[in-house]
Order: sequence, then structure tokens, then C-alpha cells
Amino acid sequence: MHGMQFNQLKCDASACLFSIKRFLLFILFSLFFSVNSYTQQPVYFNYTVKDGLPGNTVYTCFQDSKGYMWFGTDKGVARYDGYKFTTFTTVDGLADNVVFDFFEDSKQRIWLASYNGNPCYYLDGNFYSKSNNPVLAKIDASGPGLKTTEDKNGNIFLLTHFRIYKITTKNEIVYIERKVNELYSSVALNSKGEAVALSSRGILHLTTNEFIKFKEGSLGKPLLN
Repeated sequence: MHGMQFNQLKCDASACLFSIKRFLLFILFSLFFSVNSYTQQPVYFNYTVKDGLPGNTVYTCFQDSKGYMWFGTDKGVARYDGYKFTTFTTVDGLADNVVFDFFEDSKQRIWLASYNGNPCYYLDGNFYSKSNNPVLAKIDASGPGLKTTEDKNGNIFLLTHFRIYKITTKNEIVYIERKVNELYSSVALNSKGEAVALSSRGILHLTTNEFIKFKEGSLGKPLLN
């Protein structure tokens, strides 16, 4: 009789211990998944002029090949190294304090598209513009600078609202123009690495000068390969 009671108590203790282990495992798994899901939540920081930005109106941001973050604002440019901002203005060599876009070419030159349309790039700690670069001095800007790109042959295309300029690998300036005035908005590369520009009337191939005019009902259909 006593043996049966002992065995019963032993079984009850084992069952209780098993239940406690299951409960502890449940707690551990719950903590693991809750912490894991929490760590995956993005963390946001709000940077302003108090943190080092030259202006609170930011038009564009860009990460260069060295990992630096660049910000174009209405009052200059800021470069962020992960810890602090370094600011640049026309005093440091910018063509204009209002910067809309950045582009880094194959020579690690960082081109800045500015409000006044004058070309400018950053290389090895210095800014180059019309004031200190004889090639850029040949460019007569027309309208705000919007975009810059480089084709597969190493030619640089500078797009302003009213004109497009090509800087060849021999540092020659080519003005790409059409008989009909265009209002340009962007420049990019097609699948062949050739530069094409988007205008208010269609798409201009900047190598062949072929123009594809927008047609009614063409929205959403490919115009260039």
C-alpha cells in the first residue's frame, strides 16, 4: 500500500516537473520571438539644421562609392560620415547652394545638379565649376540643372530644363539640340547603356538623335529597349 502511494507521488512529481519545464520553454520562446521581432523594427532619426544640415529643405540624398551620404538642400550640401555632417556652400566651391541631384561617374567624380544650371563636380576634396575648370567654363547653362548620367562609352550628359550637354572622353563639349524647343525632365540609360532623355513631348536618344514622340494611348507601353 505504501509502495503504491510512493509511486503515485513519484508520478505526480514527475508530471509536475514536466509541466514546469514546458512552461519555462514557452516563456523562453515567447521572449526570443518578441525580442527578435522588436529588433527588426526600423529606427528613425530626424536630422535638422540643429544637427548640422545647412538647410531643412532637402531635395535629394545620395550614397557615394566610399559610403558617405550626401544631401542637397536649399542652402548648400551636407556630407554625412555616420557621425557628423560636413557642410559645403558656394564659399567652398559649389556652383550654387540649391542642389537637386547627385551622380557619381566611373572616375568617382560626384556631379551636382544645381538650380542655376551651372555644372559642378566634387573630386578628391575639391569642387570644380566654371570658375576653376576650363572645360566646364565652356558650358552656357540654360535653366535649372536636373540630372547627370554617364553612358557605356564614358560620355557625361548634363541635363538642364531647356538644354542637354555632352562632355566627351576627350573633354569636348557637345550641345544636343532639336529644332523644336523641348522641356526636359530626366536623363537615364537604356538596356544597351545608351543615354536617353525624357521631355514634355517624348523621348530623345542622345547618341542617334532619334526622337520618339508620345502618342495618345502610349502610356504604360515601352518606347525604347
